[in-house]
Amino acid sequence: MMNNPKGKAKILSMFEEKNGNIYLKFENGNIEHEFKGGNLPDDVDFLRLANGSSGIKMFECAYGVELEEKNLRYGEKETLSHANSMLPPYYPKYLNTADYLRDKNGSIGKFMQTMGLEDIEKCNLKTPNGQNKIMDSLYNLNGFEDKIFVAASNQSPTKLQNGITTKPNHAYVIEPYMEDGRIKFRLYNSSNSAFYSDINLSDILNSFSRIYIGKITN
Repeated sequence: MMNNPKGKAKILSMFEEKNGNIYLKFENGNIEHEFKGGNLPDDVDFLRLANGSSGIKMFECAYGVELEEKNLRYGEKETLSHANSMLPPYYPKYLNTADYLRDKNGSIGKFMQTMGLEDIEKCNLKTPNGQNKIMDSLYNLNGFEDKIFVAASNQSPTKLQNGITTKPNHAYVIEPYMEDGRIKFRLYNSSNSAFYSDINLSDILNSFSRIYIGKITN
């Protein structure tokens, strides 16, 4: 979203600085999240947050808290100790409930809605209809600059033709762009959005299970 002027404005509008603290409120969220001194809370599990900027980490941290608040509101109770007891021995334990709920319930579509994206569509790339739909969207020049494409990788790692191997069941952003009169595609890892690589259509269709399309509005 930061590569799009509308998207950048939407993201920056969610942040506010007051008395040396940073406050974040999602456009479709319920809580104003406070980050004292602009720092993340002490109990945040950095291993489970994106490798990008502090702002991205704040978004992920706040999203987990939103899910926790929603669970409490609807009376769903699942203790952190029970969640940790169900993990395999080699899996690191959760430090807080928000991190656990983000892993369990933090679907791509829900996160996109919380970020203020609209008209979210899901394309199942394992079906011909889903593949045709995403191709039509990726190559549609009518307003594609205001669309966000978030792809979920396959359950097994896949080596792309550009030499990158995808992480299993991980979120990536696909960005169409024009070069020499042709539409090409960049691939961003959602955990480290500062870097990208080119990707071709064949790899898009074969390396991801589904793609969510969201629209950036004013």
